[in-house]
Amino acid sequence: MSDAFKCCFCLDIVHHPVIMCHQTHMACFDCLMEQLRLAESNPSCAMCRGPHNMRFDRLVAEIVPMGQKRKRCSRRYEVFLQLLALKKKCKFKMFNRTLRKFAKAAQTDACVEQMSEDITNIIRARASAARLKEQRVFDANLYSHVSI
Repeated sequence: MSDAFKCCFCLDIVHHPVIMCHQTHMACFDCLMEQLRLAESNPSCAMCRGPHNMRFDRLVAEIVPMGQKRKRCSRRYEVFLQLLALKKKCKFKMFNRTLRKFAKAAQTDACVEQMSEDITNIIRARASAARLKEQRVFDANLYSHVSI
């Protein structure tokens, strides 16, 4: 059964599995990030060369053999989920462009930590603006040039 859950890049049991195409070929989140970072043009599925339709899958995440999952802490995975939440995108729908852009921007651990901090700051700024608007002290027309 574990053969069905092998990453097409590292050939190990998938960790944070990402479905890459309509034929449900899958890869580890970190392996796919590395491949997207190295790709020069629009990449395709590593197995069937079909177009990317990247997404997470609830079922696959639930049935991947828990005892055999590799112990790997992926800060990039956590920050990517924060980014999807910030953009109000469902992680179970396709996120091709978002993941490609994220892979190119998240080159180092320092970049990933800075993104995480920036996402937190944006969330705080939105909450602050909502409170000020509720108190009728914030006039959106005065700050129309600033988009939060």
